[in-house]
Amino acid sequence: NRVMAALDRVAQRASGGAVLVVAHGGVVYSLEDACGEPWRRIPNLGARWFEITNGRLSVGPRVELIPDGTMPDVL
Repeated sequence: NRVMAALDRVAQRASGGAVLVVAHGGVVYSLEDACGEPWRRIPNLGARWFEITNGRLSVGPRVELIPDGTMPDVL
């Protein structure tokens, strides 16, 4: 899996430190699937926390900067 291979390289370079990875929703869906999470749409400006510990991927909470269905005044 390209996504996991890329994350493994990032984790190795981070040497145990924290890293922020920004990616397209398709990458998030792929990682959720790898963790056994059911598919659920990610809204615009949505995100998901993941952690790699000892080479093992675990899923954390989702984050929504704007509640799904909200239309900002600037649009």
